[in-house]
Amino acid sequence: MNNEEIERLADKFKEDFNTVGSLHLSFSEMFKKILERKEITKEEFIEELGVSDTTFDNFLNDNHDPSLKNVTAFCLAFEIDNNSYLSLLQAGGYSINYRKTRDLAYSFLITDCMGMSIQECNEVLKQIGLKEHELLTDPLANGR
Repeated sequence: MNNEEIERLADKFKEDFNTVGSLHLSFSEMFKKILERKEITKEEFIEELGVSDTTFDNFLNDNHDPSLKNVTAFCLAFEIDNNSYLSLLQAGGYSINYRKTRDLAYSFLITDCMGMSIQECNEVLKQIGLKEHELLTDPLANGR
């Protein structure tokens, strides 16, 4: 394959990427719409999740994909529906791997534990067998 062919393929990819990308919202665009719809402030987000300003800023930044753990905590804390959760995950480049206990446990929280506190959800996760580093950030444990 010569340089001209490689360049043609790279240009085709860029064109396809721009077309597909324009059909779907980015994670940050979806996040902003949910914040607006639910009237969630930065301060509420930080307090409810027990995270830093930087974490909130990363949710707004297209160059940073928030962790699966933080997306799950956000959706639980603000009672974001399962379809929005799955759409956020997809926009952030995640999918639920149904062979991974952690992923399935997070999805279970969204479908079966909505309305519970982060602390209660973490108790469920512990009972399921998740390790300490897989638990959701606990705002009370962080002195918030």
